[in-house]
Amino acid sequence: GEPDDATIESMIEVHAARRGLALGEGALTYLVPRTTRSHAEIERLVETIDRLSMERKAPATQSIWRDALEAIQGPE
Repeated sequence: GEPDDATIESMIEVHAARRGLALGEGALTYLVPRTTRSHAEIERLVETIDRLSMERKAPATQSIWRDALEAIQGPE
């Protein structure tokens, strides 16, 4: 079956930690319900958040989380 919310949260945290990416407060609450329940997509999501954060030289906050989701899934 699909991974549950707790599994999705830990997958996001693991990928972020591997990259040394600080996701910021509220990230999991925002991202978990919006992300596709696939390991590959979660890895791509964290990678995109990391890339956007570096490109903008800004911490990963909601505008970056939203843009990363949009980059992967298309506009909401």
